[in-house]
Amino acid sequence: MKGDLSQVVKNRKKIFEVIEKLGNEIVQCKAKCKGIENNQRDGYYPRIFFLDPENASEIEVLVVGENPGNSAFLEREFYKVLSERNRAKVAMFKDCRRVWRTIVKEHDYYLRPKHLLKQLGLNPKGTLFAEVVFCEKSHSTGRIPNKTFEKCCNRFLRKIVKLVPEKKYILCLGTNAFVYTRNMPESAHKKLIAAYHPTGSRIFANYFEKEKGKKIIGRRLKRKILTDFRALEASNKPYMCKIRSKAVTSLYPSKQKEN
Repeated sequence: MKGDLSQVVKNRKKIFEVIEKLGNEIVQCKAKCKGIENNQRDGYYPRIFFLDPENASEIEVLVVGENPGNSAFLEREFYKVLSERNRAKVAMFKDCRRVWRTIVKEHDYYLRPKHLLKQLGLNPKGTLFAEVVFCEKSHSTGRIPNKTFEKCCNRFLRKIVKLVPEKKYILCLGTNAFVYTRNMPESAHKKLIAAYHPTGSRIFANYFEKEKGKKIIGRRLKRKILTDFRALEASNKPYMCKIRSKAVTSLYPSKQKEN
């Protein structure tokens, strides 16, 4: 028992150190890509990247979004205050994590995927949240160029996907998150699940039974979706699937399988 506990502590420490190092690289990125807002002096920081819960000893699910939504005024002001306290005049990952810790507990974007995972029966011990692009969209253009997606994906997301053990899960929220994650070699031998965006698509709500008076995070998953997903799990094979409004569709044969 003592040996098992020491291994858990060792794993937890290793995960924490890797995430902390990579998190600082993300938060302090000064690439100034096209189509994004990244002006740390005005409180525009790359975000969101964190492990939930923070003391998890392993990563069982990676949740990948397209990019974070628009930051709130108070959030940007907080980043500015945090950065002013540091000699380098930039906020550190540990500082930003304090802001994100509250967001994951109250924002629908995070609560809904967590509810979906629970309804699928996964109940991960550790869920790592990440994005394809960690900066919010440019306010002037309202879109992110493909080259920016590719650059951020190659610089950060590929390293993040490597942290997910084989046969564990990657939940992709939205088309861009799925396409960019699916096409990277680091995703091989991992279970990819494509889902509609939890706040940007009405179809996400259709995954669940209509229970009057209940929010999405309090409703049961449709029986057919759960049955289909359990059948995939029972096959005990690597898979790639898409959760549609009434069923789960296998996406094999995939490029990974053919190569």
